[in-house]
Amino acid sequence: MKAVIFDMDGVIYDSSPYVWKARNIYLKKYGVKITSQEISKLLGKSLRDQLSYINKKYSLSIDYEDFSRKTREIQVKLMKNKLKPKPGVKKLIYDLKKHKIKIAIASSNMRKFIIEDLKIMKLKDKFKVITSVEEVERHKPAPDIFLITAKKLKVKPENCLVIEDAVNGLQAAKKAGMKAVAVLTKFHKKEEFKDADLVVRSIKNLNYYKLRNLF
Repeated sequence: MKAVIFDMDGVIYDSSPYVWKARNIYLKKYGVKITSQEISKLLGKSLRDQLSYINKKYSLSIDYEDFSRKTREIQVKLMKNKLKPKPGVKKLIYDLKKHKIKIAIASSNMRKFIIEDLKIMKLKDKFKVITSVEEVERHKPAPDIFLITAKKLKVKPENCLVIEDAVNGLQAAKKAGMKAVAVLTKFHKKEEFKDADLVVRSIKNLNYYKLRNLF
């Protein structure tokens, strides 16, 4: 193990409740509410792919730019003074850095939002390598975002480990030829992560040695 690649939402922090509440507030005028079951299918996908699903399923033609801007504005208001890293995240980052393991973020979110949120949580200086949705043509569950990240880190894919919370993300990591750890959330059951090398209920259950032993 030479590098650990973190997904952002659901791993570094948990903004999903705010994200989907914001989107449902926006969609209310269309008489649409996205259910938890639908969210579990959409997690890990890009916002553009998520909106494409919503437009198709509900016969809508919502503009991507308007949806992105307005739902983010609502989300920021909902998250105000509440955004913080998930328990165990800072400790794991410190542990990995202490053992000279490279770390990075690979997220289906937009780069400007990733940077904004990392700054709020005082984690921006911890990640020198960040890969965002704008940098890939094929989104998760395609492996592209993780392969690009490995290239930036100058580490072979087989020497990388990914920490994910979504089935789409885990599938992308395995397709990239990387080890993958799944962190459980309310949106997925353990059985859905049958291809994971390890499944945990919290980042608090992870450390350098436990991850290294997966190789």
